Amino acid sequence: MKAPVYAFFKSDPVFQHIDGRPCHVFTCAAAHCRNPTNTVRRYLDTKDSNSTSGLRKHAKKCWGPEALKAAQTAADANTVRSSGILASGSFSGAIDKIFERFGKGRVTYSHRAHTKVESRAECVRWVAESLRPVGVIGDRGFLCIAKTGRPDHYIPSPSTVSRDLKNSFVKCRTRIAKYLQVRVCSNEDYRGEVVGAKGLRVGRRRMGNN
Repeated sequence: MKAPVYAFFKSDPVFQHIDGRPCHVFTCAAAHCRNPTNTVRRYLDTKDSNSTSGLRKHAKKCWGPEALKAAQTAADANTVRSSGILASGSFSGAIDKIFERFGKGRVTYSHRAHTKVESRAECVRWVAESLRPVGVIGDRGFLCIAKTGRPDHYIPSPSTVSRDLKNSFVKCRTRIAKYLQVRVCSNEDYRGEVVGAKGLRVGRRRMGNN
């Protein structure tokens, strides 16, 4: 009987000799592994050859702490595989952290459903990038497509998306301001001048001019 964490990896590890050392190589079961490598090595010539710490660390980063925690309540790996935990595994984090995971390149789709936070982030991204009205989130046709076959799947309300969109804008604006490093200076001769990151001064106005 294998520990629940083994469910996050393919059922049969590969036995190899690496640099003369025997080890088992476990391959992540995720369709798109989020770790630098999709394998975990467990060397057999050490005292902790049966340790699952490396497997748990990999699973936590790839599948999320909630999915790992849920799996650990099961009796064994087979129970986890048949329970649907892997299909609904989740990632935690704030919306701005979710955006950090969005990359460029070939479009791929996850093997699991979005969490609530990820659904909110995806809706904000869709509305912003495609210039869609926020109200489209509550459209009957859209909800039919999104929820058919999975009626319990979470879709945020238009008001939630609107609020998230505004919060995302504020954070982006603050971040851009830090990049520009703009500050306002004043002295006896000038009402104010904007000094950019390279020391360029623009918008000088004398105190006597309105």
